[in-house]
Amino acid sequence: MFRIGKSDNPMIFPFTANYTTNLLHKNPTTGKLYISPKAAGADKFRYSLNWGSSYSSWLDYTGANTTLTAQPWSGTKTQEWSGEHVIVHYWSAMTGSIDHVQHADLDRGSLPPRRWPHAFIQGSWNQYGYDGGLSNEMTLGSDGLWKFNLAAEWPTDLIVNVWGINPDGIPDKSQALGDVDGDLVLDWVPPDSLARNVINVTDNPLKGHTGFQIVVNDGNYHYRLISIGSAWIQLVLAILLGLIPMVTAILGIWTFKKSFYHVKFNNIGIEENSTLNLVSFLPKLQDHDHLRDSVANILDKTKLAPRYLDMLRNASTGSLVVGNNPDNRRTVLIATMEYEIEDWNIKVKIGGLGVMASLMGKSLGHQDLIWVWKLLQSGFCSN
Repeated sequence: MFRIGKSDNPMIFPFTANYTTNLLHKNPTTGKLYISPKAAGADKFRYSLNWGSSYSSWLDYTGANTTLTAQPWSGTKTQEWSGEHVIVHYWSAMTGSIDHVQHADLDRGSLPPRRWPHAFIQGSWNQYGYDGGLSNEMTLGSDGLWKFNLAAEWPTDLIVNVWGINPDGIPDKSQALGDVDGDLVLDWVPPDSLARNVINVTDNPLKGHTGFQIVVNDGNYHYRLISIGSAWIQLVLAILLGLIPMVTAILGIWTFKKSFYHVKFNNIGIEENSTLNLVSFLPKLQDHDHLRDSVANILDKTKLAPRYLDMLRNASTGSLVVGNNPDNRRTVLIATMEYEIEDWNIKVKIGGLGVMASLMGKSLGHQDLIWVWKLLQSGFCSN
């Protein structure tokens, strides 16, 4: 069969004329789309405005302009596309085939031609699209090729799915492309086919690389795998991720200690006496016998050492000082702070007296605790 015609006629050149820039137009008066067919030799044609989701009925081919009727479409937001696109199928009795397809866009401008609305890579590395946390959408480059960078565990397998995941959450099967015979050309088989239509990536990337770039030509369905990624950069990054957290943690601790955390030890010299002048806290205690008796009663109830009773009873001397007498046991003064946020059901206790007393009673059983707050609550402040 000899075919003679222009270079944009898909009946003559089905592989190179499957996309044209002057097929689809828009009527400025009515706003409706129409096509100017360029497939002399065809007997019938049909069209689709929703990327093959549905087609019009077969129409007789006359070569005249044909107004297009809008077609319904439903899908996810990820499956939507921009702009107006038409797919036209042509049939003739002599060829006996409808595999004469022509794509066209409206006002595509300088953008590259497209024959798919989008494309997604699915495979065992992302559970064939069910793992939505991994990005798998291909991008259309300025050279008109679809590309996707993949780093996975090799070997792996994958498919090119034009529609991705449907609204029901299941991967679309209407246009899932693989490579059954391994000839680097995508195969489009029926969804019910028993053939395992996937691209088997059995080889590792070339030495010094970490992944593959999948490049697909939607005009002839040819694809190739290009080794990408630097293994040396990945090695340096792994070392930095292991060292930086440890170095920054040490640096943060050192900075905090130098800036805020100051602990001073008296290594030389004479230690100053640590004294507690009860008269400074209880002014004129010697003039109030009833206050002194109240203190004695409180100390009796708290069962403190008898020597503290003697100290308070002898406070009338004017100055009661508890020094660092080696014969006396150490005295511990406890302070506490606590608050409660009822709306959040949070209660915070910092240095709680009950907890501190319990801990110190276990670890420091030989110490005496002075409950200063009980003395204040008993009426010294009010008096």
